[in-house]
Amino acid sequence: MSFRPSRASGHVWTILGSLRDRVFPTPGPPSRSWTTALPDKRHGAVQLHGRWTEGPDPHRAVLIIHGMGGYPDAPYVNRAASAALGAGLSSLRLGLRGSELKGEDLYHGGLIEDIRAALESPELRQRKQVFILGYSLGGHIALRAAALLDHPHLAAVTAICAPLHLGITQQAIDAPLRAIYRQALLIELKRLYRQLAARGREPSPVKQVMAARSIREWDELTVVPRFGFRGAGEYYNTMSAADVMGRIQRPLLIVQARQDPMVTEEVITPFTGQLSASTTLCWLDQGGHVFVPGAVHLGEDGPSGLESQAVCWMTKRV
Repeated sequence: MSFRPSRASGHVWTILGSLRDRVFPTPGPPSRSWTTALPDKRHGAVQLHGRWTEGPDPHRAVLIIHGMGGYPDAPYVNRAASAALGAGLSSLRLGLRGSELKGEDLYHGGLIEDIRAALESPELRQRKQVFILGYSLGGHIALRAAALLDHPHLAAVTAICAPLHLGITQQAIDAPLRAIYRQALLIELKRLYRQLAARGREPSPVKQVMAARSIREWDELTVVPRFGFRGAGEYYNTMSAADVMGRIQRPLLIVQARQDPMVTEEVITPFTGQLSASTTLCWLDQGGHVFVPGAVHLGEDGPSGLESQAVCWMTKRV
């Protein structure tokens, strides 16, 4: 008789995994600071920052995208960079605009311009193959990039614990039983906003944004006025990956944990019929949001561990 973890085990994986990373953060591989700029109608130019690790393979690299409230040196991002280097690949741990608390700008869940700018940077432009590995909201952005960016060097993509529809996931995270996760996200997002306000770039009064108690309130006060949406509903409906996933022709790996308490199985399964033929959906029976057992194996001939297996999967599909 096989053991199937209860729904609560996803909470345990997520909460204890997050606490472990705070107390014993995983260091990244040797790296240097990376930056690039992209034009912006509102601010003139926006600076992007990140960490670049050079690997022995001169032709291939992995672009790693953090989740909501994350940053380039987040422990889970560092684990991905180490997995890439273990496979001989270079990596760019990209900080979405504003994530490094420099007050540059805000990002949102459908913003692929940062990905485009990273792909056009000198470090990645010279690579023959670039792979994207994105987590949570960063995974959602990776899905949209896979569908909408016609970049000749973008070879394959992995999305880990990524929402497929922004609005439905927002409703799930704003539900009363997920208050602990919602508050953790808002704390990090408000830190970002205070830095934005320090540079005079805030789209709404700081006092209003600091009083936001839900993800939808955050989006209405920040994303909507900053990027010109008519409301959060329009943002969710026009920027969700669910509507464009069927266009994806390059190899795509989607990894979801059945016990994920934030991007739940219930908010994913309605959209699995919209996946393209080039997409592989892998369900993990153990683990939570982003945090999964270290011995995860996806059947690839390579080291165990989610990130190592994902890198193996991508490099063997092109």
